[in-house]
Amino acid sequence: MSLTHGVSTSHGYTGPVQNFRTAKEGEQALARDANGDVQETTEYNLMRVVEFDWLLDSGDTAPAYGNTITVAGSLYKVETSEKTEGNTEYAKYAITARRWTVNSYPAS
Repeated sequence: MSLTHGVSTSHGYTGPVQNFRTAKEGEQALARDANGDVQETTEYNLMRVVEFDWLLDSGDTAPAYGNTITVAGSLYKVETSEKTEGNTEYAKYAITARRWTVNSYPAS
């Protein structure tokens, strides 16, 4: 799947992308003193997360958990793919996907 100016294509299916959100995340190790107060932190496992709503024909399928998708030229692993149907013609999929940036996983 690729996203370009609000249009998404995957396996020949096309539909508008709405509410596109990106975030940078990571994990943090805390070093505490004898009183339990934080003295130092180390950030690691940096990630980029994308979330968006994708409108498709109701008979189409969106990427499933664990699938790899392409967003803005980089590969991401799908973490959630939630389907909502408001009518019989279209379905809205809420997609969340993640990419680990330090080791470029998944590799592009």
